[in-house]
Amino acid sequence: AKLQPADLPAGATFGRAVAIDDGAAAVGAPVPGPIGLPQPPTDPGYVYVFLRGGDGAWSLTQQLTGDDSEAGDFFGGALDLLDGRLAVGANQDQ
Repeated sequence: AKLQPADLPAGATFGRAVAIDDGAAAVGAPVPGPIGLPQPPTDPGYVYVFLRGGDGAWSLTQQLTGDDSEAGDFFGGALDLLDGRLAVGANQDQ
């Protein structure tokens, strides 16, 4: 199945990090910081959570960002998903 949100922000690197566990998939879409970009990013990055239904089809259930996230934080650059708990990295967070 192709998993992709309709509202993906410009510059987001959807699929940079992926974590799958027991019918759930978390897909990172970090927006890189200003290094090497012609202009600073306007988004912090996101994590999209998909669940697989009983029919095997995947559906988007959540779009996550950090409570204190700022543009260029690279939120979603690293993920781990285990037993219903999701850990998200934002390695350019200041």
